[in-house]
Order: sequence, then structure tokens, then C-alpha cells
Amino acid sequence: MIRSAFIQYRQWLVNYVCKQVDDYAEAEDIVQSAFLRLLEMQVGVREESVKNLLFTTCSRLACDWLRHKQVKNRVDIYTYMYAREDESTEQAIRVHELEEQELKVVNRLSAQCRAVYCLS
Repeated sequence: MIRSAFIQYRQWLVNYVCKQVDDYAEAEDIVQSAFLRLLEMQVGVREESVKNLLFTTCSRLACDWLRHKQVKNRVDIYTYMYAREDESTEQAIRVHELEEQELKVVNRLSAQCRAVYCLS
């Protein structure tokens, strides 16, 4: 059951997640993690619910990844700001670039994921 789901849905899920996270390699890792979670809970999974379960798991893992990336960007911003106070112009450009990247990624999320992300 999981093998056939992997063959049937893997590429579709990778493309879906890649649109959210804008990183193909990360999208592949997220989809692989979703399949691993499915393997872990294989006992209670019905064949007709596999597709929806994978879709939901991938969506949640992508949101988690984006949240983690946001925190990392914030840490990078603060580290950069305080480590190089004398280079304020360069620092302002870097901060602006990071904010643009974050906004670009957040705008790709579904409305519900975007709301949860913004509230966090």
C-alpha cells in the first residue's frame, strides 16, 4: 500500500511542497519525512485515506519548515545587526533582503497556513 502510494504520489507531493518552500531539495526531504511518518503509523491507515493523509502531513511539515526558517532568519538578522554595527548600510540591505524572502515564502502559503504563521 505505501509502496504504491510512494510511486503514485511522490512527485506530485514534491511539486506541491516545492511551491510552498521554494526549495526542491527541502521539498523532497519533507515528502520523505511524510512517508516515514506514514510507515510509522501504518497499522491504523486505510488505503482510501493515504492520499489525504500524505497531503495533510506534507502541508504541516512545510509549515513547520517555514516557521523554522523564519526563526533562523530572525536570528541571522539580529546576529548580523549586533555583530557589525559599524556597517549600517550593508546591514540594512541584508535585513531588507531577508524580510523580502520571508514575505515571498509566506505569500505562497494557503490562507489558513499564512494566518497560523503570522499569528505565531
